[in-house]
Amino acid sequence: MGRRNETITGIEGVRVGHAEDYDSLTGCTVLIFETRRWPVVAVEVRGGLPGTYGTAGLDPSATIRSAKAIFLSGGSLDGMDVASGIRRFLMEKTRLRPIFGVKVKPPVGVSGAIVFDLGRRMGHWPDAEMGYEACEKASSSRVKEGNVGTGTGCTVGKLRGIKFSMKGGVGSSCITLPNGLQVGALVAVNAVGNIVDPSSGQIIAGTRSENGGFHEFTELMPILLSRGREVPIGTTVGVVVTNADLSHDEVQKMVQMSHDGLARSIRPSHTATDGDALFGVSTGELRTFLPRRLEREWIGLRKDVVGHLAAEQVTASVIRAVRAAKTIKFDEAWNGMIPGLASG
Repeated sequence: MGRRNETITGIEGVRVGHAEDYDSLTGCTVLIFETRRWPVVAVEVRGGLPGTYGTAGLDPSATIRSAKAIFLSGGSLDGMDVASGIRRFLMEKTRLRPIFGVKVKPPVGVSGAIVFDLGRRMGHWPDAEMGYEACEKASSSRVKEGNVGTGTGCTVGKLRGIKFSMKGGVGSSCITLPNGLQVGALVAVNAVGNIVDPSSGQIIAGTRSENGGFHEFTELMPILLSRGREVPIGTTVGVVVTNADLSHDEVQKMVQMSHDGLARSIRPSHTATDGDALFGVSTGELRTFLPRRLEREWIGLRKDVVGHLAAEQVTASVIRAVRAAKTIKFDEAWNGMIPGLASG
């Protein structure tokens, strides 16, 4: 028997596909939801420089608040071109349905978020064809992590510029409880700040110093305040999914709490030049997961349980992303390497 799928695709109905351009160091990742009913989707943006797509329809005041697919893309704002390729793929798979007495293909909801990656610096970014390719590759197999999809051009620890940064990437994690409850996350880590392992409190990837260690944000403040160099741009984006049957306000609370996972593993997180954004999704497959008595006696317990687990899986995904990232060559204005934690 193969090892258990402890990534987000371990949740039934969730498929993930990556597409990338290793020459241009950019890529995109797509999550497609093949659930029996429309998934409930919410979004929470906490970074100061976000780039999101199709999120107005996820607002609590909106009518449907769902999406068939969510993408994470490199290329900054131009990377949103992947949405048209994703929509084309989904429309090709959509059957005609009667709407107001006429058989038509109903529109498919697509939402997403972008990061400013190495590809954007090199003048390249994901396009519609790359979005379509990611959909073609989408599967329920264990999620590939590290330098794939959106993680291809991600870096972390950019407070001293790209030369002293390290490789970021894509990471995914999922937990399954004995009662059947599942909560998973997939995160593309492209942070301005350092990556910290909460279990030890130690920086494991980030802004490197000449002596082989790492710089903390507070150490660099005098330099940052006095320099006239470029402003570092980051962004960590991701998706948290549960199989629990949640209302939209419960999904919204879950994704709000899931940002705790970024705060625990990225220092600093949610900065003015990070566009940190997370999507929350309920597939609705698990109708109940708590004893009725507990739900009556502890108002909001359902939200607390899935929110806490979501934050834990976000943290795990961030750590997994940088631990799976490999060293890459980077030749723009200087000849050097951006080190990753994985060998190769």
